[in-house]
Amino acid sequence: MRTEREALAAQAADWLVRLSADDAAERQQAASGFERWKQQDPRHAEAAAAMEGLLGTMQGLREAS
Repeated sequence: MRTEREALAAQAADWLVRLSADDAAERQQAASGFERWKQQDPRHAEAAAAMEGLLGTMQGLREAS
């Protein structure tokens, strides 16, 4: 059974995947939806920030190797 925190992390990850769509219109739609999602609940914004931080750390590791 997923905890609420895990569920929110999964939702944030899903939004971030949508933001990397090949189609520019899809990316724009995802960006708008992601912003609305983050504004719906402070926990959404926290989950998004945590996921973005994790991705930033991973990107930094990739660049360092």
